[in-house]
Amino acid sequence: MKKFFILFCSLLMGIASFAFTQKPIDEKLLQTFKTSFPTAEEVNWYEAKDTYIVSFKENGVRTRAVYERNGKLHNLTRSYNDSNLPYPIQLRIKQTYPDKKIYGVVEMTTNEGSLSITEYNIKLEDEKNWYTVQMDREGEMKIIEKFKKAN
Repeated sequence: MKKFFILFCSLLMGIASFAFTQKPIDEKLLQTFKTSFPTAEEVNWYEAKDTYIVSFKENGVRTRAVYERNGKLHNLTRSYNDSNLPYPIQLRIKQTYPDKKIYGVVEMTTNEGSLSITEYNIKLEDEKNWYTVQMDREGEMKIIEKFKKAN
């Protein structure tokens, strides 16, 4: 019985280690990534059905990139505070919402053919509420969420 138990445990550990083995990422894709993001830290790769997803931090900015199987960057999502938001957008937000403070930003860039389209979701706050302002590629802004703060 003891031999059966040891054999069973060994078999179970072997299966478990095989089940969680990640396939290596294509070397060409890794080189493309390293060229595009040379100072990336805390890099983690994930494989999806038709894409590779990589999350990392670069210059203090948390970033998630989605690559197609052919190595082309499909989209990029960056999360940061107001200091990384382009100044013209900061100015416009402050002029449009003067009584609110910028809390954080999610920048989404999608590549469609030869075009790169960037949109922003900007989290604002005042004393009573949280707001999410969406700025689209034409520069139009609108509040898409509003939540009361907990007391």
